[in-house]
Amino acid sequence: MADTSFDGLKAFLTVAELKSFTAAATRLDVTTTAVSKAVKLLELRHDVVLFQRTTRHVALTEAGATLFASLRTAVDQIDDAFSALHASRGRPSGTLRLTMPRALGALLIKPLTVQYRRMCPDVAIDISLDDSAVDLVASGFDAGIRLGEAVAQDMVAVRLTPDR
Repeated sequence: MADTSFDGLKAFLTVAELKSFTAAATRLDVTTTAVSKAVKLLELRHDVVLFQRTTRHVALTEAGATLFASLRTAVDQIDDAFSALHASRGRPSGTLRLTMPRALGALLIKPLTVQYRRMCPDVAIDISLDDSAVDLVASGFDAGIRLGEAVAQDMVAVRLTPDR
């Protein structure tokens, strides 16, 4: 079975891109020795030489060039995924799954969802109207709205409206 450890890949990709162990170390904010050791361990682990090294130049071997080409696309996709994750930080997005009794549907749904959608336009709201007791976690809900004190013992209750 192939070793799928990612150790050393960032160092390898950075050296391959910059064609320099020193420049890679600067970009990665580590020592040149650390970059060199990471690449060497990667080469030893996979029993392949990835770079031709001289005192003045670094060049990918054929195996190194093949690996670089294969990994570059995957790493770009991973970087894009993390960029999207960071871009959404601090801004709610996704789907909010709620459950509540049928009686509350007409009373609370419209005013609350209209206001919430204005505040959080990137959030879709999925509402289940159900009068029975629902295990929020087991059923995949983010929150539940219940009348009075009908809250499971291990749940946190937050008042939404004054007593009526």
